[in-house]
Amino acid sequence: MSVRTRVVLAFAVLALPAIVLVLWGTWSTRRQAALEATREAIVARMEDGGGRARCEADPARFTLGRPRRHRHRRDRGPLIAHGRVDAYDAAFVPAHPDAPPLDPEVRDALESSDLGVVEIEGARRRDGALAVRMPWDEGPCVVLVIETPGVRPALGQRILRRDLAGSAAVLGLALVVALIALGPPLARLRRLAKAVRASDGIAFTVPHGVAGADEIGRVARALDEASQRVRDHVARLEERDRALTAYVDATTHDLAIPLTVIQSRLAELDARVRAGERIEPSALEPLLAEHEYLGQLVSNMAAAARFASGTPHVEKHDVDLRALVERVAARHAPLARAQGVALEHAVPSRAVTIQGDDILIERALSNLVHNAIRHGAARRSGREGHVALTLEARAGGAFRIAVADDGERADVARIERVLRGPIDRGEGNARARGLGLRIVRAVVDAHRWSIDVEPHEEGGIVIAITG
Repeated sequence: MSVRTRVVLAFAVLALPAIVLVLWGTWSTRRQAALEATREAIVARMEDGGGRARCEADPARFTLGRPRRHRHRRDRGPLIAHGRVDAYDAAFVPAHPDAPPLDPEVRDALESSDLGVVEIEGARRRDGALAVRMPWDEGPCVVLVIETPGVRPALGQRILRRDLAGSAAVLGLALVVALIALGPPLARLRRLAKAVRASDGIAFTVPHGVAGADEIGRVARALDEASQRVRDHVARLEERDRALTAYVDATTHDLAIPLTVIQSRLAELDARVRAGERIEPSALEPLLAEHEYLGQLVSNMAAAARFASGTPHVEKHDVDLRALVERVAARHAPLARAQGVALEHAVPSRAVTIQGDDILIERALSNLVHNAIRHGAARRSGREGHVALTLEARAGGAFRIAVADDGERADVARIERVLRGPIDRGEGNARARGLGLRIVRAVVDAHRWSIDVEPHEEGGIVIAITG
């Protein structure tokens, strides 16, 4: 249903009944005034024109005389024409024997009415009549019943027809004006709808002639803002898609390198075994190292995926840091032995329980211990290196976890820059870009802890997490 149709129906449903009620009230008021003017005109003729004397002298043949128009306040009074007049006394007894008796309803109305005039309708009074009570209570002419065609039509029908015609004209004019006024807003709405359909909801912009300070302008601006949010969301999805594609490419490269190394080492060992050579245990150490790296890489990929959208959902529950540190140390002991590194750990005698995500915490500690073993002193100078993993319980439920190695003097500033960098999964490879350290920083930030990097007194570095 169109807006114009709704307006027309609203006029029909709301305006017409209201106008009818107003007309009815106006007509009733005017009719009351006309009845009052009629009574005053008749009373004036009876008092000032000698009508009372003539009526009391011969009530059976009394008439009002020639037609005269009397004024009532600002309105023209009714035309009192020749007609039959029946006189009644105070007991409502007719003076003429052929005059019909007054109905009880008419008598009650005359006695209770403040105006002193009542309309009478009935089969015996073809044109209707007015019963008018005089301001005196004696004699045969206390009540006059006047039958005349010049009285009752003037009291209602003519006035009602005139008011109905005027109201219909005003209502029609108002409807035309309303429909004309609706033209520009409806045209703006059509342009707005056309622009929305043409934009598919994404490239929408407010068309010319639609913007404004009214409700249509606000709707247009709201659509523009919603379209901008959609465009921003699409842009973020496209950026995430590009980053995911680059991440898959980089991850494929990261996984391919250790797999290639493992494959080549296994092929070499297979050839040596087929040739009857004895394989030393040290020949398996590169395979163990690459296997450990593969495990670290896959775990870091899972952690990085949780941090991909910004702030990850951290599932906090009771975590025993003492048991967690011992698990990390036990898991990395074979790798440390293969690398010629002594991995030691120290934990309090009692459990250290905190609220946190055990999977992310264990991933962060594993990254720190793995980096310390791979970059320890044994790989650089040939001597046995040392890595220490310690847990310290502090007052108030606080703790400190430190991972220290005694390798060559490290560039603390560079390590801090790597820690502060974002998790970029789309450039370089995991070994070069420090993905493990950045995951450590992300885990620390997610738990609202702190991390510090300090040079070790015997060389190497100490990375400590405090919470």
